[in-house]
Amino acid sequence: MPKVKQLCQPYPITAFWILALVALQWGLALVAVPRLPWPAVLPLIWLVGAPISHALFVLMHDCVHDLVSRHRWHNQVLAICCDLAQAIPSAASFRRFHLRHHAAMGQLGVDADLPTPLEARLVGHSTWRKALWMGGFGLSVALRPFSSQDMAGPRGWLVLNLVLVLLADLTVLTVGGGMALAYLLASTLVALGPHPLAGRWLAEHYVFFPGQQTASMYGWANRLAFNVGYHIEHHDLPSVPWVALPRIRELAPDLYQQPSHRSWGGCLWRFITDPNLSPYSRYLNERSY
Repeated sequence: MPKVKQLCQPYPITAFWILALVALQWGLALVAVPRLPWPAVLPLIWLVGAPISHALFVLMHDCVHDLVSRHRWHNQVLAICCDLAQAIPSAASFRRFHLRHHAAMGQLGVDADLPTPLEARLVGHSTWRKALWMGGFGLSVALRPFSSQDMAGPRGWLVLNLVLVLLADLTVLTVGGGMALAYLLASTLVALGPHPLAGRWLAEHYVFFPGQQTASMYGWANRLAFNVGYHIEHHDLPSVPWVALPRIRELAPDLYQQPSHRSWGGCLWRFITDPNLSPYSRYLNERSY
């Protein structure tokens, strides 16, 4: 379909959004947070910091797919720029493991998006354990690559990513103090776990709809998250940037009639409270848990 093919091209304006959001997060950390009493920082993290951090993860995701520039190294540098406001280096390793997720989705030991057997066993179907697991979801995701095959990646980018983020953290700590750095770190960890937006980590591939390995979310939160809810569309055409994902559904509406989520917050609540859902609620290609 020619109209769909036209959507498969980089979107350089994403670079502006990355720089703007990093500048905004740094501005909040260095200017606003040091002047606020710590109880006031908590709602700031929840209402502003975590959504910005989540948005930067989404834009990093576009960089991983080389959807910002036609030059791969431009995309890799921009992905690391996203990390400068996250306090944790993840861009270089995420690139490797996310592309393997697309190539081997559902393959245990290769697809790092899958919970490990140990995770699934420890969490099980318990409501409180699922809530605790989601609270520390960022830590689980960070450790999963160590259980995947062929962990080694391009070390040059990994080292550059680590050094630049450490320098950024040191700068924030020196200029804004410990609370400023804590704001960045907390925003990242909240975005990865105990926040309604974090429901999207579940909505994308956990089996809420029997027979469906991937699901989309078409609610208003896509405006805060650069259309990452259009996840079936993304897996169908991973070379389409975030700005054009809704257009895929418009051009081929008959192909996107599958059940979908109404909100990520509702998805998170249902996962925690529904005893039928657990880390085991994933489709695997070969081995089972």
